[in-house]
Amino acid sequence: MRLLNSFFNIVSYNDDSNRCHVVSIKLNPEHVIYQAHFPGKPVTPGVCIIAMVTEVLEQWKQLKLNLTRVKNLKFVGIVSPLECHNVEIVYQSVEETGDTLKAKGFLRNEGNILTKFSIIYKTVQ
Repeated sequence: MRLLNSFFNIVSYNDDSNRCHVVSIKLNPEHVIYQAHFPGKPVTPGVCIIAMVTEVLEQWKQLKLNLTRVKNLKFVGIVSPLECHNVEIVYQSVEETGDTLKAKGFLRNEGNILTKFSIIYKTVQ
């Protein structure tokens, strides 16, 4: 199931002064996933965070990616659509070597880091 344009929408793409690629997204608090996780106090599931990072990366790089390994996924704060309407996915580094793509970065809201990630993908032809 694709989450882009239902669970979340891309608001903007930017490159910052630290050579990071920053993508602003807007979460949809009305999505059915939030009704189950958790009713009245919605929290973005970790698997959805990985899916958002992946789908945004696919859009940006114009590639189809298959997840091969989550090297690191650290939850520093809660990604809630009620508290964090707009979230930024910050890609600190994206390295392409052959058919392997490695992405490292974090999600933040108003300067506060919520999740850190380091993920490895295979590109699909």
